[in-house]
Amino acid sequence: ATPDIYPLPLHDALPISPGRCGPGLRGLARRRLARLTAGPGGTGLTPPVGLAGLLRRLHAGHLDARTSLDEARARIDGLDPRDRTLRHRFDADGDPDSEWWGVPYLTKANIAVLEQPLDCASAILEGFRAPYEAAVVARLRRAGASCLGATNMDEFAMGRSGENSIGGVVEHPFLPGRVCGGGSSGSAAAVARGLVPFALGRDTGGAAR
Repeated sequence: ATPDIYPLPLHDALPISPGRCGPGLRGLARRRLARLTAGPGGTGLTPPVGLAGLLRRLHAGHLDARTSLDEARARIDGLDPRDRTLRHRFDADGDPDSEWWGVPYLTKANIAVLEQPLDCASAILEGFRAPYEAAVVARLRRAGASCLGATNMDEFAMGRSGENSIGGVVEHPFLPGRVCGGGSSGSAAAVARGLVPFALGRDTGGAAR
């Protein structure tokens, strides 16, 4: 999905028919992005880009790594209090000498990040912190990427709509009143909103597809 930079207020949604959930929806996202980042009342934040584009800008010196992380945090902190995309926020900086320093990302709430909350969107594990780290997170840490939080999901990944979570329902970023679908709905919504250039998810039972 083409990223947006800020969550859509529930009262600020344009009516979109299912037939527009392709190029038309991407065009709507671009128009919203332009309106929200520029002009009077805009956020003033750098418009988010995909992972490849972000790496090019960082390596070419067109974007400072610290600025990249700070702006991702600002987008996350700017989420509407009613939004249910995230389960937890993490404080991570990465290694300034690494290749991917300045690259922020989010992970699904059932993928372990060492010493961070790992509740799988369930009250059963509320307060539990991971005593280990998933291999994919460890590899991203070594590369220098910064995990800024965990996204909402169906409890224990037992669902395919993002509606069954202690954290509430993950609404579709551009279609309020509808869901993203998929047990990894929070990760999908986070990237669609432009919070981060990528997010981790899992295809436990085909829900991601």
